[in-house]
Amino acid sequence: MRIFITGGTGFIGSNLSRYMLERGHEIHVLARKTSNTWRINEIKDQINIHSSDISDRKGLMNVMENVRPDIVYHTAVYGGFPYQDDIEKTFQTNIIGMLNLVHGCIKYNVGCLVNTGTSSEYGTCTKAMEENAPLNPNSIYGSSKASASIILRSMDKVPSVTLRLFSPFGFYEDRERLVPHVVLSFLRAQSPKLASGKSVRDFIFIDDVMKSYEKASDPDLGGNIFNIGTGKQHRVEEVVSAVKNCMGSDLEPVWNSAIPRKNEPSKWVADISKSKSILKWSPKYSLKEGVKKTVGWFNEKSYLYD
Repeated sequence: MRIFITGGTGFIGSNLSRYMLERGHEIHVLARKTSNTWRINEIKDQINIHSSDISDRKGLMNVMENVRPDIVYHTAVYGGFPYQDDIEKTFQTNIIGMLNLVHGCIKYNVGCLVNTGTSSEYGTCTKAMEENAPLNPNSIYGSSKASASIILRSMDKVPSVTLRLFSPFGFYEDRERLVPHVVLSFLRAQSPKLASGKSVRDFIFIDDVMKSYEKASDPDLGGNIFNIGTGKQHRVEEVVSAVKNCMGSDLEPVWNSAIPRKNEPSKWVADISKSKSILKWSPKYSLKEGVKKTVGWFNEKSYLYD
C-alpha cells in the first residue's frame, strides 16, 4: 500500500516510517523544508520525502495529488514542547493543518486517516482517563489537539481514527525528553538534572505505539478515538531507577535542578479498555522491558545525539 506520513521527521513519524517500510509498504513522508532529517537519514533512499508545510493547503494538495495514498498517518504537530510557544503556529499546525489534510483525503479518496491525538486533551483528572470523558485541557497545545479530534470525529466523508497517545518513549526520541536525557547523561558519565521525581505519567514503549497505528488503519473503525497507554502510571523516579539499574550506573540524578512543568497532576493514566475490546490492541512491553530495549538502542546509536 502507499502510505503517507505527515511529520515524517519527528519521533513518532520516523518510527512509523521504519515500521511500515519493514512491512513492505511504499512510504511517502511530508517534511518542512527546514526540518532536520537526522531521524530518517539512514532510510532516505528507501522512502519518498515530499517538502511542504501542512498548513499550506495548496502545497499539501500538490503532494497528495502526486502520492495518491491509500492510508494517511497524521503525526505532524506543534506545541508539545515548552519552547514551542507560538500560539498562532500551534493552531495553524494542529487545526488548520489537520483540516487541510482532511480536504486532501476526501479529494483523493484516501481509505483511512489515522490522526495522532494526546492525553493532554483531557486536562487534569482524578481517575483513569476514558475516551468519552469531558475534555478540559489546561494548555494551548491540549486545547488545539482536543479541537482537532472533535472536529475530525464529526466529519464522516473520510474514515478516520484518533489515537490519543500518553507518554511514548523509545528510539529516536528527542534528547530533551525524560528517558533520552537520563540515558545520555549516564552514557556520558553525568548525573541527569531533573525536576520532581514524583511527577507521574503513563509511559508506553514505542513498539507498542507502532502496533496501535497498524491496528487503527481499518476503515471500519472510522469515527473512533482510542487511548494508547499501558493503563499503569509510573513516577518519574521509577523510570530513572529503571534506566539506572539497566545501565548499572552508580551516578545519582540531581533532583529539583530543572524547571518543573506547570499543572502537574497526581493522576495521569489511560483507561485502555476500549482499545483492548474494539481496537484489539494491548501493550506488550512493561516499563522495564521497554527501558531495556531503549537503552540497548542508545548504546548503538548515541552518536546521533552528538
